[in-house]
Amino acid sequence: MRDFGALLERFPEVRTETGGNYVVRCPAHQDRHPSLVLALKTDGRIMLHCRAGCTTDSVLARLGMRPRDLFGWTAAAGVETVNMV
Repeated sequence: MRDFGALLERFPEVRTETGGNYVVRCPAHQDRHPSLVLALKTDGRIMLHCRAGCTTDSVLARLGMRPRDLFGWTAAAGVETVNMV
């Protein structure tokens, strides 16, 4: 299992939104305002969405990750998870 908190630490600015969402600057484009939404589901999956329209594949590539890397995460102390279908 990987620590979701450690993933968030890779970003210099992390905003917390209601509902367990974390917003960071997207590495797939020149982001002046955080637009990449990250959320950790209770089952250990990471959900991500770039509000500027970057594809999941392009975001993962810039992070050095693959789609299979979105599974098997745990929450660090203080990290909120979401229970969505």
